[in-house]
This record gives sequence, structure tokens and C-alpha cells, in this order.
Amino acid sequence: MKVTGSTNPELKKIILSLKKLKKYPALVKHLERPRRKKSSLNVADIEKMNEHKIATVEVLGAGDLSRAVTVYSWRYSASAKEKIHKSGGKALSLDDLVRNKDDVVIV
Repeated sequence: MKVTGSTNPELKKIILSLKKLKKYPALVKHLERPRRKKSSLNVADIEKMNEHKIATVEVLGAGDLSRAVTVYSWRYSASAKEKIHKSGGKALSLDDLVRNKDDVVIV
């Protein structure tokens, strides 16, 4: 079977931009995976981390968040975005990560 990669033009653009930066190879590797193999992160998992800036592929809304964090992600569930904003944090896209070039923890 032929491996084609992502067919989403926006995701392809983000992957190319991240590759040009040469700063986030682990995130690029996660984004290039097939959809069924991409990892997701719950809000409860973010709460357990000591980091304040996180980048991941997908954020889901299970759990609660009691502190402000900045999360860069390709996809958010509606409840995850709401919980991040309620805690005083920011839910940003990976386009923002390319523009800001922040030092983040890749999960």
C-alpha cells in the first residue's frame, strides 16, 4: 500500500513550516503519522505537567485545569478550549507556534 501522508493542505503547510524551522522535529514526526496513530492529550494530563508552554497534536477536554498554560495544538475539542481559557491560559494553533517560535515541551 502506498504511503501518501496527510491530504489536508493546511496541515501540510504547517508541517513544511515546522520543518524549515528545524526546531520541533518530534512534533513534525507526530503530525506526519496517520490519523489513527496520532496521540491526543487530555486537559487532566496538562494539569499534571509542570510546564507552562506545551505543543501537541490534539487536546481533549477530560479533566480540569487549575492554572494558566499556553497550549499549541493542531486540534482542540470545544470543552478543552473552554477549560484552557477559563483557567486563564491560551489555546493557540500550530500556526501561532511557527510565528512565535516559542520554546515549548512537545507532548
